[in-house]
Amino acid sequence: MAATSLTPDNSSSRFLDAEEAAVRLARELKDLAGAVRATQDTKAALADASASMNALAEQVRTVAESSRESIDVIKEASGPRILDEVASVEKQVEANAVALERLQANIAASTQRITYLVATSIVLGIAAIILSLVR
Repeated sequence: MAATSLTPDNSSSRFLDAEEAAVRLARELKDLAGAVRATQDTKAALADASASMNALAEQVRTVAESSRESIDVIKEASGPRILDEVASVEKQVEANAVALERLQANIAASTQRITYLVATSIVLGIAAIILSLVR
């Protein structure tokens, strides 16, 4: 077996290689530490976002329940009243339609009477003129 001898050039080369490896390792450890911090920051941001989303979901649920309750109250309180008002208006419209038909019938009858009276007045006027001429 041949003995390996350490020469000054060989020792310096090994030292420089070791130093270069140590610098690379330190740089990689620093990069890894930065990546770990970024991952921790991201995890914390996601946890905050998750908590905010949960709070928002709870608020939306509360508003939805309140809205549903309000709508139920309005339906219960106003629904029948609105339907009663609509029915009342329908009855008034029907009554007004009947009254309008009666009024139209009265106008037609009055028009016939007026026409009869005018015709009768004309006939009597002509008769009076004829009688005054005959006398």
